[in-house]
Amino acid sequence: KETPDPAQIAVESPVYREELGLWEHQKYFVDMAFRSHQKPYGARFVLADQVGLGKTIQLALSAQLMALWGDKPVLIIVPKTLVWQWQDEMKNLLDMPSAVYDGREWIDENGIKYPPSDDIRRCPRRVGIISQGIIVNGREEYLDQLLSVQYECVIVDEAHRARRRNLGNDKEHLKPEPNHLYDFLLKISFRTRSMLLATATPVQ
Repeated sequence: KETPDPAQIAVESPVYREELGLWEHQKYFVDMAFRSHQKPYGARFVLADQVGLGKTIQLALSAQLMALWGDKPVLIIVPKTLVWQWQDEMKNLLDMPSAVYDGREWIDENGIKYPPSDDIRRCPRRVGIISQGIIVNGREEYLDQLLSVQYECVIVDEAHRARRRNLGNDKEHLKPEPNHLYDFLLKISFRTRSMLLATATPVQ
């Protein structure tokens, strides 16, 4: 299989065509993540850039390269308030198709709604974007369905929301009690070749 050239993909995308460019730190991360993805154990990174340094485009471009290199889907897990922002940025900056699950139906990058289904795995695109709320408050069958799939990459934005419950003074010696999101990410980490976590908030 011919390996996609990250530089060529970037040049062909609207990021370059519209003279938006990529900063050097963005190029460095995308190249590092994609090269790691091709290794036996894939990429496992926490991207902790400050707000405004372009974490979304770094993660999206990395996911695009991984999807082109492999044949499995990409799952993006973000807070509910960010699902449409993610889809818009991928479409406008990378010409990257994706679909958002709104809790009832999938909606692609062109605004086309697909028939409602109780099977969240019926994503019409290789890249699916879901709200963290589906995991935290979702039905058990949704979690089982998501955990039954093998992924090329799982991306989690605002990943600091995955944390232990038993935080506080004099509790650091206790065994961590993961919250729902943390527990889900531990499980899905075994179902994906690569996993990229992003946060601008200090790790707790």
